[in-house]
Amino acid sequence: MKTFAVASVVTACLLTYINLIFRASSLIIPEDSENSSFISGLPESDITNITLKQSESINEKKSEVTLEESAQVLFGSTLEAFINRDGKVILSEHERKEIAFVHIGKTGGSTISALLRNGCHEYLPKPCKGRTIEDESIASHRIKYYYHVTNIPYDETEKISEENLIDFKTSANISSYVVTTRNPVNRLISAFLFYHPANLMTIFKSENNSPSRGGFKLPKQSMQPQNYIVYNCFSSLKFFALFAAGLMPPHLLKATLGQKIAENGKNFEYLNCTDIARQAINGSEHRMEHLHWNYQKYIGSMPASKEVFVIRQEHLWKDWFRLNEKLGEDESHLEIMKSRLTEDRNKRSYKNLPIKNDLTPYLTSHICALLENEIKLYISLLNRAVNLSDEDILESLNDLNKTCPEFFFKERP
Repeated sequence: MKTFAVASVVTACLLTYINLIFRASSLIIPEDSENSSFISGLPESDITNITLKQSESINEKKSEVTLEESAQVLFGSTLEAFINRDGKVILSEHERKEIAFVHIGKTGGSTISALLRNGCHEYLPKPCKGRTIEDESIASHRIKYYYHVTNIPYDETEKISEENLIDFKTSANISSYVVTTRNPVNRLISAFLFYHPANLMTIFKSENNSPSRGGFKLPKQSMQPQNYIVYNCFSSLKFFALFAAGLMPPHLLKATLGQKIAENGKNFEYLNCTDIARQAINGSEHRMEHLHWNYQKYIGSMPASKEVFVIRQEHLWKDWFRLNEKLGEDESHLEIMKSRLTEDRNKRSYKNLPIKNDLTPYLTSHICALLENEIKLYISLLNRAVNLSDEDILESLNDLNKTCPEFFFKERP
């Protein structure tokens, strides 16, 4: 185990060093590069303004990372230093009361909820109507509660938009939580792309024209005019990141809607796209649903006394089986479960979507900075997870480090 950890750290450090060199060398954008034309149709002066702003930010960012710090990452144990299991709570079977499943959006929670007899919204009767689970797991028997964004009536979203989804004070009988997680940057990308109206309509047509599928319903919340209208600002993920990073020219900071749209009895004609992008990332823009209901909203105030199990979207089945093992699943039944489940169960791959992931490494670094609190909560969850080993956590930190190496420089313990 020690040899594995040392090898993992060395590998992570090398990747960090290479990644930083790559970012530093690729941030200055030449005029004829692909990145200089991402806003095709804008006047050349606008592109120049954006490039100048990028260069200024780049020079500031370069000065933050010294040669000494690069050496510390290359030869030190930066990622390993983020593993701190002091907050992990392991309960005995006697201490373990009721268990709740927390389905954070775009983390694989729909796949897992389909394997739970009570994996449906709180306002529905339990067990979930019409659900038959073959070779039912011990986790399905033990999990009594299900938390997801759509537990909340849509017409009340405004009233509770700044509150946490789970009221831990009234949930004292719940001793343990199973939480689905995902690299916060990848979660944001997935949520933005899936719920962009252009992609939703493409998925709707594809699903309902497929004889083997069908029945796909457009999300009620996302398709309400006052909600999907915010996407008028963002014809691409790259535009979303540019607005969030403050890199758009001043005269492009508002999207003209052409006609006034009524929202809560008030008329407005413009959208402040910069504010919308930044509020979406920090969770205060309720019209972008799964970005609004983020790690902070779900588990930001979870008491330290609660036992936590984590199912990582990147290692879904591995963590699912480990969870059942920790809850006391019979070994022979566990093997039957493994033989029947496949990696692509309930997994859908959508191709040819009009809005794609077009983020550059430079813009990704801005998203990482804006997601700092979410990243901290994500790492905290990993550390609290009873069913994850130190090697599992290091695996996820390695993945996050490839996306956000600057975070590990800034937050190094």
